[in-house]
Amino acid sequence: MVLLVEGEPLLAADFLGKLLDRLIPDVEARRQDHEVLDGASATWTEVVDRLRTYSWFGGTRVVEVRDVQRSRDARIEPLLKYLEAPAAGAVLILRADELLSSSKLGKALAGRCETHEFRAPPARELLRWVRAFFKREQLAIAEDAAQRLIEVTEGDLYRLRGELEKLAAAHGGEKGKQIGMPELVELLGDHRAAGVFDLADAILDRRRDQALGLLRRYLRGGGELLPLLGVLQRNVEGALLVARARQRGQPWAAAVSQARLPYPVQARARRWAEQWGMAKLRGALLGLQRIDAELKSGAPQPDLDLAVELLW
Repeated sequence: MVLLVEGEPLLAADFLGKLLDRLIPDVEARRQDHEVLDGASATWTEVVDRLRTYSWFGGTRVVEVRDVQRSRDARIEPLLKYLEAPAAGAVLILRADELLSSSKLGKALAGRCETHEFRAPPARELLRWVRAFFKREQLAIAEDAAQRLIEVTEGDLYRLRGELEKLAAAHGGEKGKQIGMPELVELLGDHRAAGVFDLADAILDRRRDQALGLLRRYLRGGGELLPLLGVLQRNVEGALLVARARQRGQPWAAAVSQARLPYPVQARARRWAEQWGMAKLRGALLGLQRIDAELKSGAPQPDLDLAVELLW
């Protein structure tokens, strides 16, 4: 019996795919011998009955129970009795969003199952994770390009791997090639690869002349104000979370950690929380939300100088 604790679903899905490849390598056999049940509706008696069903192909039979933390069946005795004499060639995979240690089921499973817990890589591990992906593809990536990819996807593993897979597909025939900013610009477009995050930094740091130049480049490259507003709002919201934690007496490191921000936002959030404080950040957020609402209602996009002034 295997328990997957899916704090980071992408990593858990990767592990599950490899596990199923090992347990039931044949694709046709897997269609018949891999059964998925909903933890919220399945009973433990039903789970055990499925485990005791014979394999169609004489191999391993896998019963997967998703969202097991939502199980409403408190009668776990059928499962415990089954575990005393499990069916030969049957594997039970339980999937949960969180550890079950404090629940009745969790206590019953303690010491009886193989547990794998999946968490998002910590900030310092994301660059290593990106490099490892390209190494598996027999490619490499420059550090500035890797960092920019993490920023563009805001550290979200699903979005990040989607962009990594696009780059790998585009350069799959060039073994040993190092992916740099030119390849990134080709994939993402100039306004995404080289503009929006530098522009957000310049605006929020009140570097007006630099902001104007970057905004001109961003808009001429096909960028729009609405996506930029989204980036700015997320950064200001992150800084507000950090500022509130600091107001409650948390040290800076604890405040940033408690805010649970994506890796690329963390350093910015602390910097702006230190620079502006709660009142200015609240005012900035309200201003950004107002501009966002006006643009979505059909208001024309302002000229460059006015845009920078409006954003702050």
